[in-house]
Amino acid sequence: MSSALRPWYKWYPKDFNTDEKVQCLDWMAELIYRRLLDVMWQSNDCRLPNDVDALSNCCGFATAKDTFLVGWKQIQRKDFELFEENGNWIYSKRLKKEMKECLKLSEQRRKLGRKGGLAKGKAKAKAKGVAKLKQKGSDTDTDTDIKKKVFKEKKRTAIPPGFVLTEKLKGWALKHGMPAREIKREFLKFKTHHEKTGNLFKDWDKAWLTWVLRHPEFGPQRSKETPHPLDYFEQ
Repeated sequence: MSSALRPWYKWYPKDFNTDEKVQCLDWMAELIYRRLLDVMWQSNDCRLPNDVDALSNCCGFATAKDTFLVGWKQIQRKDFELFEENGNWIYSKRLKKEMKECLKLSEQRRKLGRKGGLAKGKAKAKAKGVAKLKQKGSDTDTDTDIKKKVFKEKKRTAIPPGFVLTEKLKGWALKHGMPAREIKREFLKFKTHHEKTGNLFKDWDKAWLTWVLRHPEFGPQRSKETPHPLDYFEQ
């Protein structure tokens, strides 16, 4: 985890002030210790080089190394060391623990953020559909009515078993020039065709209207050499 993503860390004044090792520090050694903790937290691996010159420079004591050495001896007093040593590096156990917690929290927030982003995207798409429907719908429609219409509008279904030739459907056929004697035959072809192919439509009344409008392309004016493409249904 980059130090840029760790601009702060938890601080526990009670734990700090009651620590017996900290209580052995004078005010200057305590200041140096606090500064080293801050710089250590900002390092990528939460550790610092085990080198007095480098440590004095990084915590602002480049021109007061003697003062730093006095404080450093208190911080790393034998058997009372505040920092753990690991080869060429020093680190704080407590700070390492806080970094692990920080990484865990960051990962949890990342996952929640991703879920929130997906939910937000779905909500935006849904809101867009509602807004579109509001432009088409009645001014008296409630938000609940509009949301129901959004879901209804998107749903496509197979031809219903109870879909029958109503007076309205027959009237459309007559209006668009289909001979009355052919309407029942064409409706049977329409229904058989879509049951066989499993086509899905939002509005089956409109699907019938489309069939009617295309009827002249396959109507009786065609020559005997070019039969109606759906005649085989009646064979």
